[in-house]
Amino acid sequence: MCIRDRYQRRVRGNIQTRMEVDACSATIARPEKLPAAKLQRIPWKIHHNGPANVDQFFGANLYSRDGKVLEGSFHGRAVRGEDRALPAGYEGLVLERGEGDDQWSATGQFDSLTYFNHDVAPSTGDQTRQVMDWCEMARVLHQS
Repeated sequence: MCIRDRYQRRVRGNIQTRMEVDACSATIARPEKLPAAKLQRIPWKIHHNGPANVDQFFGANLYSRDGKVLEGSFHGRAVRGEDRALPAGYEGLVLERGEGDDQWSATGQFDSLTYFNHDVAPSTGDQTRQVMDWCEMARVLHQS
């Protein structure tokens, strides 16, 4: 199966292409055993590319009142989120770009992720949840 995707961003109302990924020509080096990775999707950009002690400074401040919605804060801003398992049949990989544009290395794997909103409870209208629900719906549709 070939996957071609285009990541986009909005700048002053205009959509600009940021990066194109062509998985048909990409090479992913994947060792047999990969360390488990914990992914957290946050609703802002941090201008840092490197290791960070997330568990100490962010994860330790999260709590759950009802056992489902996570609540906390980051630099004084309230965040609310939830853990979501990947749809059945999907595997999550953490990738690092290699020397060429189509060279990648898998450095970790995950089977769930935590996503956050700015002070709004997670809902069915969230893009992260909709993508995961769509993957599950597509799997069911293509089985028949």
